[in-house]
Amino acid sequence: MRHNILTIGELLWDKLPDKTLLGGAPANLAFRLVERGCDCHLISRLGMDDPGYKALECIEDMNIPTSLIQFDPNFPTGTVIVEFDENKTPDYLITPKVAYDFIELLPELETAAANCHCIAFGTLAQRNNKSRQTIYSLLQNASKAIKFLDINLRKDCYSTGTISQSLYFADVLKANHHEAFQLNSFFGLTGSDIPEICEIISERFDIKTILVTIEQNGVFLYDRKEGRHYIAGHRISVEDSLGSGDAFSAGFIDELLKGSSLARASETGNILGAIVASKKGATQKITKTEIEKIISRNNRIVDPDLRNYLFIPT
Repeated sequence: MRHNILTIGELLWDKLPDKTLLGGAPANLAFRLVERGCDCHLISRLGMDDPGYKALECIEDMNIPTSLIQFDPNFPTGTVIVEFDENKTPDYLITPKVAYDFIELLPELETAAANCHCIAFGTLAQRNNKSRQTIYSLLQNASKAIKFLDINLRKDCYSTGTISQSLYFADVLKANHHEAFQLNSFFGLTGSDIPEICEIISERFDIKTILVTIEQNGVFLYDRKEGRHYIAGHRISVEDSLGSGDAFSAGFIDELLKGSSLARASETGNILGAIVASKKGATQKITKTEIEKIISRNNRIVDPDLRNYLFIPT
């Protein structure tokens, strides 16, 4: 059975030090889900400008359906300046007041939401009231869907109110370990480590499943029924981490909708995330051979003292 998935939010150009690439977490996620054979539509908005028309061509080349992508006559296509630190971790300077800030609630979007099995969203596209209200309306309309929140806290692009409302919508929350501690601080929670933070967030916001990615070290999984799990990461040579989190999300969502266990879904996410981090850019293709190779190597990053990963960094 092919599952209908929606990703909603930013579609933009990442301006890297040496090149410009199409990006945005919802677009990266849609690319990976389509690559895995899922029926996935991207909901976003582009400017009526050359970058917007070029972005649409790129999306078509990725085989992502474009019927739910809008064009804005007043605001430009989104851009982000991306720089990398010494650990090849990206930092973002995100242009404000661009087309994806003004996604309109159209009937075709409401129909798509009502019929989808999963809807994935984040906080960046909620920085403007127009797109925020559209996203909330679609989440309310998607009564049969799993709501997957990739929190993606970007500087100056969120508020505590936006985060709180998003968490209340979510069935599954994905955050990196830095964001988990940020949430702990934002809401005055009393968690002393990632497992405790996850349990408190789950109870407070009624979230069934929480995933905390820990860079190359893998992922911590908390679920109300399946409990706590740590799935170790795969040792690779990191090229850049751009899009690796979105690849993790794609692997997890695909396996979840197929009925796999949460642990297996997390492991598939780990594999895809590791492969993407070993490449340059967010949308390089992943081959079956690459997946088989990383599985057969099984070169895990395992530390017997999980406190190195799960406790508050000093």
